[in-house]
Amino acid sequence: MNFNMNNRAIFSQVKNILSVNKKGIGPLLGFLLLSLGLYSQTSLQGVVVDNSGAPVIGATVVVQSTANGALTDENGAFRFTVNQSFPIILSVSFIGYETQQVEVKEAQSSIRILLLEAVNDLEEVVVVGYGTQRRKELTGAVASVSRKHLEYNTSPSVDALLSGALAGVNVTQSSGQPGAPASVRIRGGNSINASNDPLYVIDGFPYFSDNSSTKVGFGGIEGESNPLNLLNPSDIESIEVLKDVSATAIYGSRGSNGVILINTKKGQKGKSAVNYQYSLGQSQSA
Repeated sequence: MNFNMNNRAIFSQVKNILSVNKKGIGPLLGFLLLSLGLYSQTSLQGVVVDNSGAPVIGATVVVQSTANGALTDENGAFRFTVNQSFPIILSVSFIGYETQQVEVKEAQSSIRILLLEAVNDLEEVVVVGYGTQRRKELTGAVASVSRKHLEYNTSPSVDALLSGALAGVNVTQSSGQPGAPASVRIRGGNSINASNDPLYVIDGFPYFSDNSSTKVGFGGIEGESNPLNLLNPSDIESIEVLKDVSATAIYGSRGSNGVILINTKKGQKGKSAVNYQYSLGQSQSA
């Protein structure tokens, strides 16, 4: 049996019948309750496919803001009972695909839902020790600082710029001396006696921060200066951090603690552009 009448239509029909014949009210009330029960529970079925028309197996199909739903089978098909009145909104999701919101205005024999693949930044070009590669072609652990972070961050130095920007990169400030270098550790320390500082490569040239550190003093206060302070963070185009052995192999033992590749901005073809950014800070030893 298929009941397509709404609540108002059912009550109207029952009222007309009762006005003609007032006998048999009990059976009519039973019929009314049965009709309402069937109307409030509707079986909904359909299929979920991708761009090529192939079924999406294991996709989640639920009524929005409820737990009422089902998973698609090996044919991409789903079937479950809807316990509320139409229209409803179905939320369809699966890993690697964009979540779709589909409005179903009335009960249908079958629904076909198309899932679109999620667009990731796999075409992004990443700088490595021997050139550039697309991120999807990388086999090593490489992390990049986002361009937005570089543009809007007002850190006074490069090492401070890395603080909290990348997973697996720990930056701590162990000295209160103004301009003192921060301690940068990539995936923890590797040695107790030897240095655990990473290798910095600026525009293709290795930069040894340990050997270039100098002692400075003023007014009876002595501390270690940070040679990276000579590099203006606003002049940086990109920062790539090579973490594992496969990514740092080209640098040999010098890259055993990780490698930080820094590329500065260069002139480009096209119209002239002027960008102005101003920030002011002051630090003083107590």
